[in-house]
Amino acid sequence: MNNENNNGNFNNGNNFSNELNSINLNDNPNQPIDSLDNNGNFNNNNFNNPNLDNNDYLTSSGSFNYNNQNMDNLNNFPNNNPYYYPNNAYSNGFDSNNMPMDPFMNNGFNNFDNNNNNNNEDNKKKKKKKSPVFIIIIILVILAIGAGLFFYLRISSNQASKSSVTITTKDVTFELGQVLSKDVNKYATITQTDSKNCSVDLSKVDTNKAGTYEYTVKCGTQESKGKLKLQDTTVPKVTLKDVNTYINGSFTADDFIDVCDDFSTCTAEFVKENVKSYASKEGSYEIGLKVTDESGNETTVIGTLNVKGSAPVAYYTCSKKDEESKDYVITQADKLGLTAQNVFSQIAVRTYLIKFNKDTDYLKIKNNYENDKSYQYNDYEGKPVFDDKQLTLYYENSLGIETLNKESGSTFPTNVTAIRTYYLNKGYTCQIERINQ
Repeated sequence: MNNENNNGNFNNGNNFSNELNSINLNDNPNQPIDSLDNNGNFNNNNFNNPNLDNNDYLTSSGSFNYNNQNMDNLNNFPNNNPYYYPNNAYSNGFDSNNMPMDPFMNNGFNNFDNNNNNNNEDNKKKKKKKSPVFIIIIILVILAIGAGLFFYLRISSNQASKSSVTITTKDVTFELGQVLSKDVNKYATITQTDSKNCSVDLSKVDTNKAGTYEYTVKCGTQESKGKLKLQDTTVPKVTLKDVNTYINGSFTADDFIDVCDDFSTCTAEFVKENVKSYASKEGSYEIGLKVTDESGNETTVIGTLNVKGSAPVAYYTCSKKDEESKDYVITQADKLGLTAQNVFSQIAVRTYLIKFNKDTDYLKIKNNYENDKSYQYNDYEGKPVFDDKQLTLYYENSLGIETLNKESGSTFPTNVTAIRTYYLNKGYTCQIERINQ
């Protein structure tokens, strides 16, 4: 048996070369026979067949090629190449059945042909393989065409829908102080599109003032305007305070108003016209008041008027700086009425004087509050009085005995000496102002 060595050749263990030497590949007995050597290669014993040109050679299919491929000489081929055979071995015809057996082939040239077929298949596969760049370009082109088609259809659809969108606005009403809805459906009826694609513009609505305003609903390029009524139907909520005065003292309806809770300015007036006659003698009186806001909503409340003692002959005034900055100084003062016996008459007012350092700051406050009926600072409010020469804002408010008792933590003192000690301990400076009779 022949064995394959590590070089891929067969070792001639059973004298395989001698067996091939006994096979006559040429009918001419005078021609020497080519034989297979011990390495499995053919020995070219006769390559001088006069019938063959030196340029002719045997193809892989077992036939001779006479196309003169400019080969120098078949004798130049290496003797150890098993795929080339001397031309004199087949001068009398080619018989594939009597071909010498190649150690690397099962029968003749079949393996050679298979190798060629495999090479052809590999070449075909290589030809079939496309460049990755080419494939990516094809994919990108397809995606671009698809995206273009998508956007074209979408734009066409939007244009068609926009042309058919209808917006029918409504007349809507809200209460003053109510949070305005952002729901488009509350302002308009919309067809041919989802209301989520629309918005409402309420920038022209002043939510702090009752009235009729214009709003706009927008759906893409389509828009429509509507009317919004902001109404005030809520009556003011009023907190009152007692008014203290002396015999024949003066007072106003606004003196009784501590807080008016409303979205607009409140106005107070007496229900009866002769209420000032109540101050002709000492006593406590109920005073009817009607409070009205700017929208005409009104409520009636009852205040208390306390008339005690005679008109003060002097005021004991104690003041101190309440706040100071680079722009202004605020001075607070309590003016306590004194009787002829230098006893507190329980008539008092608290004043605030704001002195501005710059006319620009002063004018800014004046423009904002000059027409208001009250100005509030530090929980106290009163009607503002402006002085352009001094650049000051002054306002005062009545100071009841209840407030003084609460602030002192006990009963407020009544004689001048005790009053002076009380205010000096709080950092005030006090002085007596006599009232000219």
